[in-house]
Amino acid sequence: MLKNLFPFLALLVFFIFHLSIYFFFIKKIIKLKIPFLVLKTFLIFNFFGVVVYFVARYCVDFPQSIYFLASLSIGIGFVLFVAMLVYQFLALLLRLIIWFFPKFSQERRGFFQRTLNATSGIFALGYLGTGLVEGRLSPKIERIKISLKNLKTPMSAVQISDLHIGGLIEENVVRQIVNQTNALKPDFIVLTGDIIDTLLPFVR
Repeated sequence: MLKNLFPFLALLVFFIFHLSIYFFFIKKIIKLKIPFLVLKTFLIFNFFGVVVYFVARYCVDFPQSIYFLASLSIGIGFVLFVAMLVYQFLALLLRLIIWFFPKFSQERRGFFQRTLNATSGIFALGYLGTGLVEGRLSPKIERIKISLKNLKTPMSAVQISDLHIGGLIEENVVRQIVNQTNALKPDFIVLTGDIIDTLLPFVR
């Protein structure tokens, strides 16, 4: 029952995310009419992409290119929601500073607010760009040595998780990860979850 409800609950969460982003971030930092309309329209289309993502994952077999674009909407929604939380936290600090120092002039208050708006927008764009770039990089290999008291023969293992194959992670990326893992020549490989997001032709 819960499994069947999950897509609807997830969509509800993302709907709340997008409403929060609109009312508590975009409406706060964007004062010019045209940029505001552009970002408002973008946010609507991004939520539509989230809907397409869950439909493609649980209901209808969409082409890989559409699923790829829809997957981006999930990340964009998370990034903008985090940027909104950071903005609201800093805005609260600014209000507390103004409350403790009521002698601040209106001009100075306006300057601080405009600075906060601009830096929050830059942070959101930078965070989004960094996420898109890092998401396409090869997985980072972290080597850890563990001493086991009764282990007489040394052995090596590779632990892999959170690949999320499907959508953003395509067949050529999977092949690269496989080659990267095999090059380590481990004695065994451990897959610890979130490996495949959806059914794909090359994993069926």
